[in-house]
Amino acid sequence: MKQLLRAAVSITVLIVAIWVFDWNKLLSTVAEVDPAIYLSALALAFIHFLPMFLRWAYLVRKIVPHSLLYHAGVYYYASFLNTFTPANFGGDVYRVAQLRPLSGSREILLVLLKERVVGLIGLETGFLLFYFLMDLSGAALPHLLQISAAIIGAALVMTSLSPWLLAFLSRYTGGRLKQLLADIQSAFVFTGVGELVILLALSLSALVVWIAAIQLLAWNLNLGLGFVALGTVAILTELVRLVPISLQGIGVREGAFAFLAGLCGAKPEVAFVVATLAYLTLSLSLAMCGATGWFLGLIRRRNEGA
Repeated sequence: MKQLLRAAVSITVLIVAIWVFDWNKLLSTVAEVDPAIYLSALALAFIHFLPMFLRWAYLVRKIVPHSLLYHAGVYYYASFLNTFTPANFGGDVYRVAQLRPLSGSREILLVLLKERVVGLIGLETGFLLFYFLMDLSGAALPHLLQISAAIIGAALVMTSLSPWLLAFLSRYTGGRLKQLLADIQSAFVFTGVGELVILLALSLSALVVWIAAIQLLAWNLNLGLGFVALGTVAILTELVRLVPISLQGIGVREGAFAFLAGLCGAKPEVAFVVATLAYLTLSLSLAMCGATGWFLGLIRRRNEGA
């Protein structure tokens, strides 16, 4: 039922967007797409998975000290499986199933949780960095962006305080709940500043490459936003689509991007097309991840059989 409701939200948002926007303007904008630029954006969308894989490998090799080739095959194929399941659930289940014999389900689940936490911190930090760069550039900051920065800043502070808050709560619990809180707390704890810096740098690298992919499409279609403003809009869109109200964020992400870009001075119709094309490249790059994961797995099995 939840999936049906989310699908209904996605379809409704897309219908409303098409009804609100100038249909002729949408079609004429699509006709301006340069295939070479689109393929370049697709290549960048695929490349942006590399720093995310390195982030995963950094975390998981502490408990499963296998080769990078092995972990790359698992990670890339898992990324492909996320295409069909909400909240990246399919990819997580696949990674647990593949790695459980080498470590244990609980250990893998904790690494997955830490990966999610690092990803969230990366999005929050990335948005605030781009927001402040946009402010320093002298650009007009829409009121909604200012409110968003305040909320995300508060969320980042709460994320940082989570280990202490969870430790405080665990004092008043016992049994399985106490163990659960301890496990969740471990996802927010890092071995040192160096580890946090490495993981955060990889997360921000992935964001920058993804924004560069969108920027290529934006330049091609004359969206009118610079890299910093576009990055601010793109990262806030990623945070918005984390809210589980639609199917894989479809409709909500395109509508949010067009609305936010419009607030920053871009033409909403052009922004909607840019977002639609950008997330199409993301879907295609996920298919490329599936092919990559399958191929790397094939190489690994052949090497093991040699």
